[in-house]
Amino acid sequence: MMEAIQQAQGDPDKRECVTSWMQRSLGKCAVLDATLSQLVQQVADEYALAWTRFCSDRIALEASGVIEAGAKVSEVRIASADKHHGQHVLKLSMQESPALFYKPRPGSGAILLQSLSLLLEQWGFMLGAAPAVDFGSHHWMAEVPYSSTLNRSQALQYAYNGGVLYGLATLLNASDLHFENIIASSSGPVVVDCETLCQPKFSEPAAAHLLKRPHDEHADGTSLFLNLDTYCNQPIDYGGLSCVDMWFRKDPYAGLQVQLAKDTRKLAKHSSRSAVEVDGIRQAPAVVHFDRFVEGFVAFCETAAAHKNELFGLIDQAALFRIPLRATRVYAEMISERLSEVYFSSYANQAWGRYLSSEIEKVDEAFKLTALAILEVEREEIESLDIPVAYVRAGSRDLQFGHAVLAGVFDQSPLEMIQRRLDGLNQNFIRDRVTMLRTRLAEYDAQKIALA
Repeated sequence: MMEAIQQAQGDPDKRECVTSWMQRSLGKCAVLDATLSQLVQQVADEYALAWTRFCSDRIALEASGVIEAGAKVSEVRIASADKHHGQHVLKLSMQESPALFYKPRPGSGAILLQSLSLLLEQWGFMLGAAPAVDFGSHHWMAEVPYSSTLNRSQALQYAYNGGVLYGLATLLNASDLHFENIIASSSGPVVVDCETLCQPKFSEPAAAHLLKRPHDEHADGTSLFLNLDTYCNQPIDYGGLSCVDMWFRKDPYAGLQVQLAKDTRKLAKHSSRSAVEVDGIRQAPAVVHFDRFVEGFVAFCETAAAHKNELFGLIDQAALFRIPLRATRVYAEMISERLSEVYFSSYANQAWGRYLSSEIEKVDEAFKLTALAILEVEREEIESLDIPVAYVRAGSRDLQFGHAVLAGVFDQSPLEMIQRRLDGLNQNFIRDRVTMLRTRLAEYDAQKIALA
């Protein structure tokens, strides 16, 4: 069915025919229930919507240089299994241009990173940014070619530019920049998912309910360097600048990240595209050339301290950024439970719904009304088999979630957090952050020796 849609994507009549057949026939199939039919219809609808938007946006994409004039689409496929608003990220392979990614969410972060890249170039730094065009409801991003092999000189530059990226991400209070969202280029790391580039400060009740941990504004939430965790009783690192290879779920990109029983799990070796090969050895340059990484971080921070207003002035108050409310795996497991109702309806116990409801009982009374409003949106999204997604505007303390605008979730807006970070950017801050990085690296090295 997916191939039929892809083959029909260049022919409106064929595409309409395929879509109509899926919507008409599958809903009547006795083997398939309403929810499975709904999923198929969603896929057909989102392909049709993406193609309509591509045709409408094409002139702007060509004018910006994101695609070549007259370039033809050769294939369309789903690029990420995580679905928000009933839509996936799609990859459009082009015959005369690099591939193009359709992202059905606002692209404020991608546009901001482009502007910051130009500003940093004026300061003497090189920080790559993926070409992108934002249309508000969605944005398009050109594929960043993966440079899998570097020479030593390039690796040293990569480590230095990684330090620059880490410094910028720290000042912006960025999050979620793990290994899936960074691509290695010949000149350095490039962020390819910028939706969480600027984050607010959660209120304590909101952090306790949604993040499941106290909020520490000095914590490193970037996920860039040695972001350590465990899986199947083994340590793993999914840091955007430090992950190389790891044994993990067979498909770490799958939307349904179900925690299977240990004896039924299938692990596979995954290689990060933020890591590179140097002299025949796979490595993360920021780790191997840590001192060079620190040099880039320190140089950027010292320069930014002298140009605070220039950096701050690039951030539009109306810019929209995605907020990771709960861990994606939490929502994914709820969706898994929701699917169990589809396939095993006689035995379904609605565990996902009870889990959400039981969480409300633990909420601080002052936050309970907001938590109930969040719960309502979460239920609607999971019923539609979507991973709930929330947003915040750079100049606002309000959470935008579904059709609701909720106060009381954040103590500080993204801009307020950035201003505080900039105001506190001095030699003490730089020294403390470098000490933290060195301590983390030493602990990581000690852990590797203990496991060897």
